[in-house]
Amino acid sequence: MGGAYGMDPVEPAQLVRDVQSVIDTSAEDPAADWGLTVTSCEGPLDATRFEPVTCEAEADASGGATIRLRVLPGTFMLAEPGLIVSADNQVDV
Repeated sequence: MGGAYGMDPVEPAQLVRDVQSVIDTSAEDPAADWGLTVTSCEGPLDATRFEPVTCEAEADASGGATIRLRVLPGTFMLAEPGLIVSADNQVDV
């Protein structure tokens, strides 16, 4: 996400775009394609606290089924800040 990511709280509208970016980046590997479109996040992400923000995504080609996502701040290679995204079980989608 870049070296300055999360220095200020990430507002919900920006978080939606950032989570979608994480999902789209993982989709470059067809085996990891989540098939989700992020629609909303319930609040800002504060990188100073390791507390999840809940977001929702629509499962592609599901007729509107929604999946709950949990988003956390994380530090990755070379100490770059980024996002950890997990999705609820998608077995029924």
